[in-house]
Amino acid sequence: MTPITENTQDTSRDCADIVRTGKLLLNGNLLTWDVTGCMEKDFHSCRDAFLHELRHAFPHYGMDDSTMAEMFRCTCKAPCANYMLIRVVTKLRELLQVQEEAFLTLPTVNEDGVLVEYFVNVNPACKRLCVGLRWPWTENIVEITPCGSRTIRGTLTSIQTEFDCPPPRGYKPQYRLCLNLNRSRWGLKKTCVCTIDVSEPLGESDSLDPAMHNDSETLNSQKNDCMPHDCALDKSQQVNMFQRLALKCQMSRMRQCFQSYK
Repeated sequence: MTPITENTQDTSRDCADIVRTGKLLLNGNLLTWDVTGCMEKDFHSCRDAFLHELRHAFPHYGMDDSTMAEMFRCTCKAPCANYMLIRVVTKLRELLQVQEEAFLTLPTVNEDGVLVEYFVNVNPACKRLCVGLRWPWTENIVEITPCGSRTIRGTLTSIQTEFDCPPPRGYKPQYRLCLNLNRSRWGLKKTCVCTIDVSEPLGESDSLDPAMHNDSETLNSQKNDCMPHDCALDKSQQVNMFQRLALKCQMSRMRQCFQSYK
């Protein structure tokens, strides 16, 4: 197989969320790769494992290396917190009628150490991929007030989207959210499915949400410099980005509102 030579540094931000988990479900089967804490090594391990299986899924299409590399990057970017998180949080705040000064969190690892599941379903006949993430536990949407009180506001079961292989230039995916919401603090529950749109194309590596570009924690966790194996972050530290980024997004939005008010 001819090696794929895309710039790892340019794509690592798009791929980091999945790369550092060390696993995903591909057509319902567990696909794993080694996670060392070195972003470059882990990126290549994940890419090689994924593309090996993807080539078997599309044996008759003869896709070249650049097309395969683009499919891998889009597959990783589609469920990336940097790419679509702020849209998810905004939609949840709207549905739940969360007060302006409160925060919502979406942890990707629970108190028992169970991680969110990334999944990819391949449809060779239509040359399409369904990509997303699932929460294997309930009550993962939590509202935090400025005084620190926590209220469970419901369950986000999954987020998923679909796109062609590869997606056309300029394609902006639509996401499907499966929810079970506590619409009020008096226990009124509602099960619903809703959609969100993103404003930036999926197939462009520099098109992450501008609100996220300066997230120092995210960029620091995706450096190409290799850490010693015994210094690498454990998976709960590596993976649990939704909660941190949700708070940062909302704090940034509050600061902008305050500056506008002044």
